[in-house]
Parts: sequence; C-alpha cells; structure tokens
Amino acid sequence: MKCVLAMPSWELSDSHTKAMRSTVAGIWPPPGLMSIAAVLREAGHDVTILDGTLLSHKKILDGIRKIMPSFVGISSVSLMWPKAIVLAKEIKKIDSDIYVAAGGPGPSYFREKCFEETDCIDALVIREGEYTVREMVARLEKGEDLKGCQGTILKTKDGIIHNPERPLIENLDELPPYAIDMVDMHAYQPPVGHFSRLPIAQMMSARGCHLKCIYCYRVNGKSIRLRSAKNVVDEMEYYVENFGVKEIKFWDDLFTYDKQRVLDICDEIIKRRLDITWFCASRVDTINEEMLKRMAEAGCWCILYGIETGVPKNQKTIKKNLDLSRVEQTIRLTHKYRIKSFATFILGIPGETYEEGLQTIEFAKKINAFYTEFFTFTPFPGSPVYENIEKLGTLSSKLEDIGMHKMGFVPFSMTRDQLTTLCSKAYRSVYMRPQYVIRLFLSIRSWLDVKNILRGAVGISNMLLGRHTAD
Repeated sequence: MKCVLAMPSWELSDSHTKAMRSTVAGIWPPPGLMSIAAVLREAGHDVTILDGTLLSHKKILDGIRKIMPSFVGISSVSLMWPKAIVLAKEIKKIDSDIYVAAGGPGPSYFREKCFEETDCIDALVIREGEYTVREMVARLEKGEDLKGCQGTILKTKDGIIHNPERPLIENLDELPPYAIDMVDMHAYQPPVGHFSRLPIAQMMSARGCHLKCIYCYRVNGKSIRLRSAKNVVDEMEYYVENFGVKEIKFWDDLFTYDKQRVLDICDEIIKRRLDITWFCASRVDTINEEMLKRMAEAGCWCILYGIETGVPKNQKTIKKNLDLSRVEQTIRLTHKYRIKSFATFILGIPGETYEEGLQTIEFAKKINAFYTEFFTFTPFPGSPVYENIEKLGTLSSKLEDIGMHKMGFVPFSMTRDQLTTLCSKAYRSVYMRPQYVIRLFLSIRSWLDVKNILRGAVGISNMLLGRHTAD
C-alpha cells in the first residue's frame, strides 16, 4: 500500500524565526516517522516521508497529489495540533478516500478531544506507533475495518470507537534501524552544541523514563526499556557503513540508567573500532568516573545534564531532586576526560522568585559547563503539572506563545518583566564572561567548530535582542 508519513509545515505558524531555528532551535529529521517508516517498509509497503520542518504546506500537498497514497499518518505534538488539522483538511480535499490518522504526544494525551475540532481525521494512534500503524495499514489493504486494532481511537459513522491500548514494545531489539535514507540528512541543521561532526544520525538506545519531573509528559512510558548493547552498536555500525555517518545523537531520556549496559556499549564500539563520536544525556547522580573514562574512549564527546535549578527548594518543586553538591564535581569529572558538558536550566518554575532565578544563573556560572541553555518553564499537556497550572501561574491561551524559549507561562511568584529580564541576563552572564570566551576559542579544532561558534553567537544575540519569538 502507498503510505505517506507527514509532519505539518512550520510555515503555517512558525514558533521561531528562521534565524533561531538555524541556531538555538536547530532542525532534526523526525525520528518517530523514520522508525514507523522502517517498520512499514519491512512489511512491504511503499512509504514516503514528507517533513514539514523542511517542506512548505504547499509542497507537502503537492507531494500528496503526486503520490496519491491510500494512507497518510500525521505526527503532531500538542502545540502543532491546529496545523495537523489544517493539513488533514487539505488532504481530504485532494481525495476524501485517503485514510488519515494522527499520532504523537498531542493525540496521545488529548485522545477523543481531537475529534471535536475536525471531521477530517479518521483515527488516532496512541503512544508508540510502529506496530499500531503496521496493523492499521495491513487491515486497510485487505479492506478490513479497524475495530479491535490496539492502540487506536476511531471516528466512524456510528460514533467514536475506543480500541484497547496496545502494550508498549518490550523487545526494542526487534525494531529495524531508522529509515534515514527516506530523508535528506544534509538538509537538516542540528542546533549548536548538539553535534561535533557531520553527517549525524539519531538513535534511541532505550525508551521510557522512571523519573517524575512535573513538567514532562512521559509518552514513552513510566519505566525504562533497554535495547541490548550489541543491538545498539549494530545500528551504529549500520549507519557508519551504509551512510557514512560520523556521529550519533542519542535521544534517550537517561542514557546512563544502567551502568553495565553503558560499559558494554562502549566496549563493543571499541572492539569494532568504529570511527564514531556521540552525544547522550545523563543525570549527575547516575554516572561515575569509570563510566566517563570508558565513554570517552568509545567516542562520547558531550553529555547533557539536566540541572534545571540551582535552588534546593525548586529542585523539590519540580521533583528533580538533584543533590546540587554533586553537580560541580560531576561537571569537573566530565571535563577531566575531555568530554564536553551541556547543562540545561529552567527559569520561571512555579513558586520561583526573581531572586531565586538570579541564584540559578549564578549556579550556572559556578559549575562552568561547556554549553549552557536556559528554558522557560513550559507545562506541556500531559505533564503532571498541566491540569492544575492555573493555581500556579498564568498560562497563555495562545499556542504561539507556548515554547521553551518563550513566556507562555509566568508563575505568580514573579512578573513577566522579571522573567524576561532573567532570560536575557542568564545568557549574557554565562556567555559573555571573558574566561568562557577564551575557553571557547581554545577549543577550536576544525572549521565546523568555527561555524558553530558563529551560529551560536548569532543565536545568543537574537535572544538578547528579543528576536526569538515568531516573525
């Protein structure tokens, strides 16, 4: 069956200017669509990815007209749902017989409420889509209905049908590698600080998260499912040998969850002598010197640590619960093995005062990570804090105001002007320190490093000048 997997075009209502998308935000290929595409292709279907992060709304529709698929799957996060509705409506105008399904974090949280705003979407795919979409397409190809198809909610002439939930995929080793050949890898521009070599491929060596941060919607489940070390490195080797990939970005929420598996992955990379560098995320309390040493030997060049706040009270508020005394020690240990550190922080946490925001900025300067990024607190739909957010602050009703570099939420404990000042002061305080600038230039090893420094400088300048909002 001819299938199209699509991401709505950002051109409908950009959340960032083009300058910010190419610097701070960056543009990645869609990993979810590439994974579903790989599974559908393995099942014998003709699959095309139309990615709206690169294609205009018109070009996506032109692609639909040219291919004339029987099935279109639209991926959407909550904030892009209005764009998904517009895309579905236009697809139905092309051919009302095209079966249109929508999935992603938005539909997985809002569920049947999604049908209240449109009659152009035939089904919702809840949570993981690989096996659900495969079964949907197989049934549709045979002319069967989708009643009983796990992981879907259907809109039929007889009403809405809630099919049983599909269990999360336990054996992730069964999944094929992402279909990176279905996208133009060279057309994407990853954000500064997230890559050191090109071309770069994305991977997930695990899914799910057992932590309870109040701002996160754990769409991949509340427990961690791990791929085997051999399977992870097999995929890395596949990308290196078949596509000339030089770097891997791991999207795991917590790559260092299982110490022995991390060591096994590193040993396997070293044994195979893969020419690969990679980036991953960790907590400061799930990593140690033995792991860092082996990770460095296996090509790890940067580790992202989600610190979020330098105030113990606010650590408890967001349920991150980090021991802040370990943060600086772990950052220093990371640098000891010539792995760069990337620290993230959140400003505007519920209950956070302006003075506490200043403390977090000072803490960011103190730990002296190689890269530092500041977000504003964003209560995404599905997160534990979302349902009661009106008790904690003011949340804009406009989707275009929502985003991790915007002011969609302002806690009652500070004013909007104070939050704006904190965001500007944070980047200025961290990145304009003479010692930071000197360290940055001493780290240059290639022309790509120079290019990234210039891109980063443009991005920071745009943020300081208030150009990070929509055009």
